[in-house]
Amino acid sequence: AAPRDAWLWARDLGLEDDLDVGIDAAREAGRGYGASLVTKPADSPEAALHQLAPLAAQYVLADGEIVARHCIFREACEQAQDIVCELHAGILEGAFQKAGLDLRTAAFRDYAEKGCSFQVLTGRASI
Repeated sequence: AAPRDAWLWARDLGLEDDLDVGIDAAREAGRGYGASLVTKPADSPEAALHQLAPLAAQYVLADGEIVARHCIFREACEQAQDIVCELHAGILEGAFQKAGLDLRTAAFRDYAEKGCSFQVLTGRASI
């Protein structure tokens, strides 16, 4: 699925019907898509994010948070913020994992306050 079609993708998967199931399924689908974009190991989160350049999101990592300056899912986010943010978080997480980095992400799910942003987590705490 093309990134711009995230809402259609979620709808086709039935992700909007049950929020809890949808969030889990969206994150898992995102992990697979994010992993598919990574072609080589990375020695830093920034190097892994660089491999997501085809998404044109312009990711910035600072103070343990990732901000997508140009959220590729913004239109879809207006329809189903929780599900779309988890899909996007899954993409980031899948990319990190495929690049060999032991990092997870937590979607803030608050575009009005935080923009399209995610906390970066290690196995124990945030970085």
